[in-house]
Amino acid sequence: MTAYYCDLDADYLDKTGIDNTGNQYLGIGGFWAAMYGYGAATALAPGDTLYIKGSAYTRRLVQLTTGSDNSATWAEGDEVQNDSGDGDDWTGVICGINGTTVYVELDSACKLADIATADGIENTTRSDTDTLSAAINVAPGLPAGSGGSASGYTKLIGVNASWSQDGTLAVFDGSDVNYSLWGSPLVILDSYTYCKYLRCTNSNRSALSIGGSLHYNDFECCEFLNSGGGLGGQGGFGCYVTRCLMKNNSSNGVQGFNGGCVIQYCTIVGNGGNGLYFNGGDNLARGCVIHDNTGHGVHDAHLRNKYIGCVIDGNNNGINITGGGRQVIAECRLTNNTGYGLYINDKAARLVGTTACYAQGNGSANYHNVAHAPETLASVEDQGDTDAGYVDSANDDFNLAEGATMRSVAVELP
Repeated sequence: MTAYYCDLDADYLDKTGIDNTGNQYLGIGGFWAAMYGYGAATALAPGDTLYIKGSAYTRRLVQLTTGSDNSATWAEGDEVQNDSGDGDDWTGVICGINGTTVYVELDSACKLADIATADGIENTTRSDTDTLSAAINVAPGLPAGSGGSASGYTKLIGVNASWSQDGTLAVFDGSDVNYSLWGSPLVILDSYTYCKYLRCTNSNRSALSIGGSLHYNDFECCEFLNSGGGLGGQGGFGCYVTRCLMKNNSSNGVQGFNGGCVIQYCTIVGNGGNGLYFNGGDNLARGCVIHDNTGHGVHDAHLRNKYIGCVIDGNNNGINITGGGRQVIAECRLTNNTGYGLYINDKAARLVGTTACYAQGNGSANYHNVAHAPETLASVEDQGDTDAGYVDSANDDFNLAEGATMRSVAVELP
């Protein structure tokens, strides 16, 4: 279980990553090398920790396919550019090479669109050239085989400029990248991984993607913003997502967790789809604030999910249940949604347990198909404007003001 270090703000040099006093990995190229063990880097192994500071544009990381295998003569750290035109279109440095596959960290002003494969590639360090048949962006992240185990997770942790944990986020920015399916500024492709203090943003797809059918991938104090989707579980099992922010994504804030996952004390706001979308069962959302999403606050297409102590405000339906039932909804506030506070389809109507909730100010009705609603959901008509009960809902503070008449929840909100 070894600690490594990566400075995303710097440009790539071939380093070992074993300390933060001169040997730290550098740039998005150094991060990539650390994931796969290129050059002097040692690939992250189960139980290792990588401390990351700074920010990186992931567009700078490209995969080139050359006409010949140059791995015996080219090396990490070699400077490369377009051959025809002598670097007038793009320049960069090799951060990994495997046969005819060459990984390059482009210089900061360059991006994939600058590369014309017909121009070929020149290795100026080696005074050598080759043809190019393909050029694509690749998604950085933990590959298969790098995850930990129940006794020791592999960890990615953001730190400040002094390499200390104080809430400073390391940033992976996917601007100007057209990722293909499941691509993201950061991907997790193995189980038993732990991410803390990371921000993933500006992706055409999910801000962060987890590979299919993986389990026990945990996220704490991370942000997933301004992307096609927020956090994409894609079949994850047994994951914990704690005190994270999913905001201003064009589709769902959280999507795809299949079973046994816990989403707790998160803020999920302003997404163009649903705030939280469960397409699997036996998950728990606890103490979350889910508000002002264009779709439903929660869309539950499965069964046996639980919602405890959440504030769900200003969405389409607050909680929208279309699966097989057996959900439990307790001590939640369902307010100011334009549709229903709680909508349950006919199939699940008598199979959902609700207790000690508060539903008020919802557009269509406070509830639909809720069995014995007056006894199970507090719906007191003389409470007045529900916004008056919140400290400052316009600025995302959904704690209750002193003297508020609406019902509080049993957990402290983030």
